[in-house]
Amino acid sequence: MRDLKPNPIVAAWESGRPAISAWSIIPGKLSAEMLALLDFDVVTIDMQHSNFDRSDITAAITAIQAAGSAAGVRVPWNDDPGLAMALLDFGLAAITGPHVGSRAECERFVRACRYPPLGIRNSNIPRASAYRRNLGAYFDSVHRRELVIAMVESVAGLDALDDIAATPGLDVIQLGPSDLVLSRFGLSTPAEEAAGYLEEAHRKPVAGARRHGIRAAANAANPARARHLIGLGYDLIYLGCDLFDMEDHYRIVLGDLGDMLGRKPTDSGAR
Repeated sequence: MRDLKPNPIVAAWESGRPAISAWSIIPGKLSAEMLALLDFDVVTIDMQHSNFDRSDITAAITAIQAAGSAAGVRVPWNDDPGLAMALLDFGLAAITGPHVGSRAECERFVRACRYPPLGIRNSNIPRASAYRRNLGAYFDSVHRRELVIAMVESVAGLDALDDIAATPGLDVIQLGPSDLVLSRFGLSTPAEEAAGYLEEAHRKPVAGARRHGIRAAANAANPARARHLIGLGYDLIYLGCDLFDMEDHYRIVLGDLGDMLGRKPTDSGAR
């Protein structure tokens, strides 16, 4: 009987270091599989801002796991219990609910992801248990094996962060900077004011997580930003994004070849 693998995010924490996740929005399995073969702890697929459907997502999860890594998913919204249960049954290291703005919203999301008595998740013979070959071990460790993450992405959510972080069954609280800035400033964002606001906001999830015995997550576009956030106390970093990292790479390459293409050098556009 093949043993269930430990959650690599939890394993990283137990070893005393933060966990690093890739972020994938390119539908299909090739990009996800390639990322899984790198030294990330987990590969997270974003269903919210991509064209992943249920067929794509299950193929990508399978490819990630076959490559020896673990998969996480951000679902499209925080109020679809059926989708959350189906994805967890298929086998995830973490599931993320976006735009959680209150304790009540967080409770609904957590309840969809947890078995009774904490939640309403249905009993099943999930793929996550190796099709019942490890059913006992799976259920014994399910709350450590499947992390539940709530994203705070609005001013209302930031104001309610402490209540959200106290939700029973929640493992990680994550800040969503882009939507938080949009919530605070609208579409016309003053760059310097927004940067200062975000820097202050980034301290709140870490403080809230520590108060309530959970972990904090954030996304970073590059290694320098990742180091800064880890220095603030973040435990899980989502590094880059496959589609935009590819765009940044080719902007730089085409910029370097601008003279050969008959174009003036332009800003690389790197994030």
